[in-house]
Amino acid sequence: MVPQPDKDTFEAKLMSASGSDLQELLCGGWILQRYLDKPCPSEVAEWLFQIMCRHRDQHIISSSFQVLCVILEAATEVR
Repeated sequence: MVPQPDKDTFEAKLMSASGSDLQELLCGGWILQRYLDKPCPSEVAEWLFQIMCRHRDQHIISSSFQVLCVILEAATEVR
Protein backbone atom coordinates (compact mmCIF):
# COMPACT_ATOMS: atom_id res chain seq x y z
CA MET A 1 0.00 0.00 0.00
CA VAL A 2 1.41 3.40 -0.97
CA PRO A 3 1.80 5.80 0.74
CA GLN A 4 2.42 4.20 4.12
CA PRO A 5 0.41 5.79 6.91
CA ASP A 6 2.17 7.39 9.86
CA LYS A 7 3.33 4.60 12.20
CA ASP A 8 1.24 5.81 15.15
CA THR A 9 -2.12 5.79 13.41
CA PHE A 10 -4.86 3.20 13.57
CA GLU A 11 -4.44 2.66 9.84
CA ALA A 12 -0.73 1.86 10.23
CA LYS A 13 -1.59 -0.72 12.86
CA LEU A 14 -4.10 -2.29 10.46
CA MET A 15 -1.57 -2.57 7.65
CA SER A 16 0.99 -4.29 9.87
CA ALA A 17 -1.41 -6.58 11.77
CA SER A 18 -0.32 -10.18 12.27
CA GLY A 19 -2.69 -13.07 11.58
CA SER A 20 -4.16 -13.20 15.08
CA ASP A 21 -4.35 -9.41 15.30
CA LEU A 22 -6.06 -9.28 11.93
CA GLN A 23 -8.67 -11.77 13.07
CA GLU A 24 -9.32 -9.75 16.25
CA LEU A 25 -9.58 -6.46 14.32
CA LEU A 26 -12.03 -7.90 11.79
CA CYS A 27 -14.06 -10.31 13.91
CA GLY A 28 -13.98 -8.26 17.10
CA GLY A 29 -15.66 -5.30 15.44
CA TRP A 30 -12.76 -2.88 15.93
CA ILE A 31 -12.66 -1.74 12.31
CA LEU A 32 -16.43 -1.29 12.20
CA GLN A 33 -16.39 0.80 15.37
CA ARG A 34 -13.65 2.98 13.94
CA TYR A 35 -15.38 3.79 10.64
CA LEU A 36 -19.12 3.70 11.26
CA ASP A 37 -19.23 7.36 12.28
CA LYS A 38 -16.42 8.75 10.15
CA PRO A 39 -15.24 8.23 6.60
CA CYS A 40 -13.18 5.16 5.93
CA PRO A 41 -9.97 6.08 4.08
CA SER A 42 -9.80 4.62 0.59
CA GLU A 43 -6.56 2.86 1.56
CA VAL A 44 -8.39 0.93 4.29
CA ALA A 45 -11.24 -0.02 1.95
CA GLU A 46 -8.68 -1.21 -0.60
CA TRP A 47 -6.83 -3.13 2.13
CA LEU A 48 -10.08 -4.87 3.16
CA PHE A 49 -10.76 -5.74 -0.48
CA GLN A 50 -7.25 -7.18 -0.88
CA ILE A 51 -7.72 -9.32 2.23
CA MET A 52 -11.03 -10.52 0.87
CA CYS A 53 -9.39 -11.49 -2.43
CA ARG A 54 -6.09 -12.95 -1.23
CA HIS A 55 -6.30 -14.29 2.30
CA ARG A 56 -6.36 -18.05 2.83
CA ASP A 57 -8.54 -18.16 5.96
CA GLN A 58 -12.21 -18.36 4.98
CA HIS A 59 -13.34 -16.81 8.28
CA ILE A 60 -11.14 -13.75 7.71
CA ILE A 61 -12.29 -13.50 4.10
CA SER A 62 -15.93 -13.59 5.18
CA SER A 63 -15.35 -11.07 7.97
CA SER A 64 -13.52 -8.63 5.68
CA PHE A 65 -16.39 -8.86 3.19
CA GLN A 66 -18.96 -8.15 5.90
CA VAL A 67 -16.94 -5.24 7.33
CA LEU A 68 -16.43 -3.71 3.90
CA CYS A 69 -20.14 -4.00 3.07
CA VAL A 70 -21.25 -2.39 6.33
CA ILE A 71 -18.71 0.44 6.00
CA LEU A 72 -19.82 1.13 2.41
CA GLU A 73 -23.48 1.03 3.39
CA ALA A 74 -22.86 3.41 6.30
CA ALA A 75 -21.02 5.79 3.98
CA THR A 76 -24.02 6.02 1.66
CA GLU A 77 -26.60 6.73 4.35
CA VAL A 78 -27.91 10.26 4.56
CA ARG A 79 -27.25 11.67 8.01
